[in-house]
Amino acid sequence: MAAISIVAGITTVPTLTIAFFTGISVILSTRYSYGEARINDLVYIGFWVFFFLYLRRHYEGFIQAIKDHIRIVHALTLIWTIFIFISFFYSRSFVRAWGDVYFTSFASGPHRLASTCLIIMAVSVLMAQLKKDARFLLYLALPLVVIFMSGARTYLGVAFSYIICVYYIYCEKRSFFYLTIVPITAFAILAVFFSPIGEKIVTTMAYSSGSMEGYLARVTSGRSIFWVTDLEYFSGLSLWRKIVGDGVVSIYKINQANGHGYIWAHNDIINLLVSNGYLGCFLYLIPFISFIKYVFGKTAMPLFLKLGVVFTWFFNAMFNMVYTYTCSVLAIPLIYYSLSIRYEDSQTGSIT
Repeated sequence: MAAISIVAGITTVPTLTIAFFTGISVILSTRYSYGEARINDLVYIGFWVFFFLYLRRHYEGFIQAIKDHIRIVHALTLIWTIFIFISFFYSRSFVRAWGDVYFTSFASGPHRLASTCLIIMAVSVLMAQLKKDARFLLYLALPLVVIFMSGARTYLGVAFSYIICVYYIYCEKRSFFYLTIVPITAFAILAVFFSPIGEKIVTTMAYSSGSMEGYLARVTSGRSIFWVTDLEYFSGLSLWRKIVGDGVVSIYKINQANGHGYIWAHNDIINLLVSNGYLGCFLYLIPFISFIKYVFGKTAMPLFLKLGVVFTWFFNAMFNMVYTYTCSVLAIPLIYYSLSIRYEDSQTGSIT
């Protein structure tokens, strides 16, 4: 009950207050990273906060814009599909890593590519629901293939969670859904091990040491090791730096200095603690929780789907990062809306 009260309390913080402190956080992060940070690193947290502040106040307008321009959405989805398909015949779309070849298409990396796949998957289901035509679900095929071939394991978990939710809304008999979910999951796992992602998983397992620490390090691609390094660094900061953060560049320098490469934390909360402090974490959580609380209260969406929506964010945020991937951020409301349309219909009538 105490946790629920805290969540209810933080979601009532005035919008202008959140906006003001977001500006302060970005300015301080800029100051502490002056001359070294890339502009995108500085604005990630600001984009996340203001996007969800906007959605909390204008969600209906956001949705209406999608419905009013569904033909444009379809056209863009088709263009994306064509370009990605063409890129399969372009040699530079493939990179060699982890003992295998992975697909990156025209993106700067597999995770950037996989994050766009989340949007395409969401709008595919969205169009199928809005137009009441299941043929639009065919657009799901290419994003799934791309994620399998990209080697972005975190996005595989996110995509699978979403597909299960889509199956849930299209499966009329709940008893049949729960009866078939186990063999479907087993088939999906089998498919994974025959994909480039499966090769990556096998590689990490083969080189894991006998200790639990070594096993976790291999399974998480070293994340568990640099998470400890990052948190130890944060614990050694002054109280002021713990509150406002040590700048967005510090997370890269910490990991590089400890032999992990010039990388960020691959975990939203840990990355924000080091870069933007406790303030950044609160600014990250308040508008997001407020948005989720608001949209969940708008429809009779089943608990199973609500948990699925939250999982698509949580899994990605904990093992890869969401707020630093613009397409992953944009996908969140699209994922929710695509799964909630049917239950919105039951309350407010057909959507046109």
